[in-house]
Amino acid sequence: MSADGGDGKSWTVDLAEAARYLGYKEAPDAVMAERLRAAARSVTQAARPRYIYACWPLLVTEGGCELEGALFLPGASIVRHLSGCGEAFLLAATLGADVDALLRRTALTDILAGVFMDACATALVEQVMDGAEAEIQRNRAGEGKEKIYFTSRFSPGYGDLPLAAQPVVVRLLDAPRRIGLSVTATNILVPRKSVTAVFGAGTKPRPVCRGAGAASRCLVCPMREECPYKG
Repeated sequence: MSADGGDGKSWTVDLAEAARYLGYKEAPDAVMAERLRAAARSVTQAARPRYIYACWPLLVTEGGCELEGALFLPGASIVRHLSGCGEAFLLAATLGADVDALLRRTALTDILAGVFMDACATALVEQVMDGAEAEIQRNRAGEGKEKIYFTSRFSPGYGDLPLAAQPVVVRLLDAPRRIGLSVTATNILVPRKSVTAVFGAGTKPRPVCRGAGAASRCLVCPMREECPYKG
């Protein structure tokens, strides 16, 4: 299974998630809430969300996980995450270069607006990843009668999965050509508001939380204890 998408879809920033990225534990006051809504409008106007994904048979070993004939992901974290899965999906999403340009311009003239826009963009790209993941699950579930269980997403740089996996993921997905996503020599994604991830699928129930929203994903994230944005 391989596909890309995102064009023509209507995306709206999850303001509660954006506020969480800003460090709010409760809803912001009326003034800050309006500034957040304004930031979200600017980001959605500039964004051109795109995503791409592909699937490989998966072999899990003690030292890491191999996407058959394509990529070896080393580390104990990814082994724990994908254990029991028979296949793995690589997924990438981006908001496009115009959002990066918007953030750069705004940071020069209105620092607070820039911070709010950055949080909105972060929330939006994760929502695009959520949408792509949901599409994959719908399509995969419709391919056969056997129920399929999925893990949550896991990105290069989490746990002990090295960020150096980033260029290989981008290359395997043909992301530069298909969605305009590339990676620098220091393994940073360009455009900046982009994400890559891997998640697994198998026929056995997964002992992970699959509830809606980032707060539920936080429960199974290996970086939970260190993350300042956890739900």
